[in-house]
Amino acid sequence: MGFLRIAFYALAVPALFLATGATPAAAPGDIEPLYVPAMVVSEANFRADPSTGKPPLDTFQAGKQVLILGATQDTQGRDWYAVSVYDDGREGFIFGNLLRPLPSFTDVPEGMGVADVSDDAEQSRLVGRHDFSLGQIKGAKPGELVVFEDLGLLRVEGQQLGNGEDRVSLTGWVTEVLANRFWVSGELIYRVPGLMQAECRQSGEMLFTRPANGVAWQLDKPAACGNWYPQVSVQLRKE
Repeated sequence: MGFLRIAFYALAVPALFLATGATPAAAPGDIEPLYVPAMVVSEANFRADPSTGKPPLDTFQAGKQVLILGATQDTQGRDWYAVSVYDDGREGFIFGNLLRPLPSFTDVPEGMGVADVSDDAEQSRLVGRHDFSLGQIKGAKPGELVVFEDLGLLRVEGQQLGNGEDRVSLTGWVTEVLANRFWVSGELIYRVPGLMQAECRQSGEMLFTRPANGVAWQLDKPAACGNWYPQVSVQLRKE
């Protein structure tokens, strides 16, 4: 990780609106300075100005890293971010909902190295944002899970909030990626008060698998919480 990214990471707190959907304060046409390391989480057009009126300069796939220089809105009130591309220094604009602030990669557990990837196509599918849900949470929209990539490390951060206190979260590190499956070393936390008396946790190595032509990975062999087994799904988001 370069010095520039480390220096600016401490300033990432103001950019939480990227994950929550809150609106930047800048008026249309104004640029509110931010300086936040971020990653493209879904295929994104890179543009010369904050509009779709001209052909894009380039198209980035999930995993592309940029430095957010500032936030603005177009005349329709949509959020855009002025960015600088890490690997070549180009500056332009990306639609706001296609970026997320990079988490810290300095707290990697001792002894854990880069992910062991034996299927590059599966890793390409995995990096970026996905729908994330616990089957026991009924009637709620899927949450969001993002797999961040930096120098071979794959960080997982996911959450779904339901009605009342219903919730599920997954944080950790991808340790291995194979065809139609991946392993996460981390912690799954969930609570559905209508079904479970207390918060439930599953820690350690967790395997997620999907059918050969499927678009959703399911937690394999979940640990029991009382009489319940969590039905955890990570589904490719269709944009």
